[in-house]
Amino acid sequence: MLSILLAALQKQQYNLRILHWKATGLDFHTTHVEILDGYIDKFGEYIDKVAEMMILCNEEIPTAKELDSIASKYKIDYSIAVKNYKSEDIFIIISRIFNTIISCIKNCNKYNYPSYIKSELDSIEYWFQIEGRYKTKQTLQ
Repeated sequence: MLSILLAALQKQQYNLRILHWKATGLDFHTTHVEILDGYIDKFGEYIDKVAEMMILCNEEIPTAKELDSIASKYKIDYSIAVKNYKSEDIFIIISRIFNTIISCIKNCNKYNYPSYIKSELDSIEYWFQIEGRYKTKQTLQ
């Protein structure tokens, strides 16, 4: 269901905001501005895209309370501790966030959505896979 993916994207975008606010260390500018700002914006784009897909599929857009309930029901982790994070810790968390989204997309692909929706989901999944493999690992080196 697309509502699970929407809940995951919104909750994980919130995690990215906490990481953004709590980034510290020598790589602060790169981590804070160049990477996390971009990810927060990208998540916003995907939230909008998934909501539009839901409308095309005649699925109702959940309220904030319903999204919280969906996130709880499907155990979508969104409890990043509010503390300061060094860059290397942030990239480990980002990898976990991306894996959560990829898992939700794979779950959505089990449903009988039209091919244009599946194609959009594949495109989103591809971005997370490539970004997760390339940027987070490259930045850690």
